[in-house]
Amino acid sequence: MRGITWNSEFELQINSAEFQLGLPTMVNDIVALFEDTLLADEGGLHVKCSTNIDTLRSLVTEFFEAWTISSRLVIEAVGAERVFSVLKMISTARVVTWDYNEYTYFENLPDVITIYRGGGGGDKETLKGYSWSTDLAVAESFSLKHTSGCILVGEILKNDVLLLNSDESELVAAPNTIRNVSLYRRNR
Repeated sequence: MRGITWNSEFELQINSAEFQLGLPTMVNDIVALFEDTLLADEGGLHVKCSTNIDTLRSLVTEFFEAWTISSRLVIEAVGAERVFSVLKMISTARVVTWDYNEYTYFENLPDVITIYRGGGGGDKETLKGYSWSTDLAVAESFSLKHTSGCILVGEILKNDVLLLNSDESELVAAPNTIRNVSLYRRNR
């Protein structure tokens, strides 16, 4: 996995066996390094080994880049339950594991965030998705890729955000943490 260049050329390789096999290894590396480096408990986040923090942050960045390119393939390769347990682990230590700009963006969000999701296949299928946006225009662009697309609107508590990409106004969350979901608009 480490030999893959994480850029636009990587998109050509996402269906490769190396990608599929490398993701579980990456997730296992994140879990092991997290357990060696940090302790998250009721008392907060404690650093056990500060020399591992940069490596952990680098692995989390690689994981997020893979997620951004194809969350579907990440989930297929690793399994939804494992992916979300790792996302929860990463989010508990976001002050350490997230990029500074992403963390600053996150800190400036309100406690309850209005989010949108555009997709196809009807609102029940769209609701199953993990990636939502704080930007209606982004959700609209996804809904327009489908003739039967729609846009949902909902809310999420700030602490339920598992990962984010401020460049795309994307928030990643477990579907069961999205509340007050309603149909915003259906494509005609």
